[in-house]
Amino acid sequence: MDSLTVLLFCMKIRGMKSSPLKNEEWYELEKKLKHFGFQRVSSLLKMDFDHYVDVLEIEEETARMMEQRVSKLQLLIVALTKLEDNGILVTTKYEEGYNFVLLTKMKKKAPPFLFYQGDFSLFQQGISIGGLMNIEKNDIVQIKKVSDKIILQECTYISNDTKGSDEIAMDYILRNGGDVVCFVCHEMKEKVEKYRRYIKNKQLLIVSNFDYIEPFTVTNALDNNGFVCGMSNYQVITGVHLNSGATWFTCLQNVHYEWSKMFVLANDSFASTRIIDMGAVIMNSNDLLSEKTFDDIYKDNHEEIDGVKVDAHQMSIYEFIEE
Repeated sequence: MDSLTVLLFCMKIRGMKSSPLKNEEWYELEKKLKHFGFQRVSSLLKMDFDHYVDVLEIEEETARMMEQRVSKLQLLIVALTKLEDNGILVTTKYEEGYNFVLLTKMKKKAPPFLFYQGDFSLFQQGISIGGLMNIEKNDIVQIKKVSDKIILQECTYISNDTKGSDEIAMDYILRNGGDVVCFVCHEMKEKVEKYRRYIKNKQLLIVSNFDYIEPFTVTNALDNNGFVCGMSNYQVITGVHLNSGATWFTCLQNVHYEWSKMFVLANDSFASTRIIDMGAVIMNSNDLLSEKTFDDIYKDNHEEIDGVKVDAHQMSIYEFIEE
């Protein structure tokens, strides 16, 4: 019932005019329930508008939305049945098997529920790659070297479903027998069709916090990148442009929230140098060809920074003005 409750209030449901609660809003609601002595979120199903406003001190507009959704519970059941007919299942943070690493790292930004297709036991921490969409031949060689190390160490690859660096790594790892968890933010159904044989082989788990037929939005894509960082022990940056693009923005977020440790492949890029100044660790060609684990490389190459570390947000603003 807790799972049904979070889906009822946070999932986009056909036939419901009201907008669902955002992830942050749901966690605030959870906090209120605990504060007022309610042990289960399913207690919300037994309340009406007056309870929401007078007992939980919820704003009237939100309370009306919640009351309307409770009255349309049957629509949720229909929606979940249609999803299952398409082979897409749903799990929530209240279910056994949900990996709490993501919740611990991302806190209020973490997805309280996930659509998925594939073997959910694959939902484990791993290694991700952040890079450019338009890449050169030499970049492809480097990406495959990183991918080889991921496969050799039997790490799970965490994909953010973007063209370029990530797509190359994901396809290469799947073809060579590795395991992948792919976070998608749109066109989940199409992605499932494309990679069906790897799902069947239990190499690939496709997950999403978003409606499986929802169109692409920049906001969803950036949130998706955050989920990938949250499930990554390490993220390897193979290429980035200074103050430009989703990879740069995600690097700044990752530094600020400390979702995962970051490597940057050795190159002459000024953007890469600045990320290293913020605390990322350099990874060179010898590291890629060595038998050292990602943990070993991080330990060997990590340097303690004397004084105050470069502030990601201030650095970005100042360098943007300078250019």
